[in-house]
Amino acid sequence: MTKAITITYGVFQDHIAKVTSLVLMACLIVAGIYIFHTYSLVNKTVALRTIDGQMTALSGDVQGLDAKYLDLVSRITPENLGTFGLKQGTVSDYISRVDGVDRVAMVAHEF
Repeated sequence: MTKAITITYGVFQDHIAKVTSLVLMACLIVAGIYIFHTYSLVNKTVALRTIDGQMTALSGDVQGLDAKYLDLVSRITPENLGTFGLKQGTVSDYISRVDGVDRVAMVAHEF
């Protein structure tokens, strides 16, 4: 009986180093995965905060540009446009231009 216990104890002692190494390797791998995911989470949180700040700044810029646009649009009158060489168009001018474009398109289609 004592011989069987001694043999079992000897087999356990032979493999204890391998089992311990295996458990330690598994713990290191799990710790590495945990550290990687924690770093990834912190990195994404910092990026989100940075983007949030940029978004707030851009939103303020867009609101300022909208206000300028509305101010400029409210100042547009036919007289102001005339100073830049723009004049009131007529429907016949538009139709004649479209008719010419249509003919060009038909000629190109025939080739």
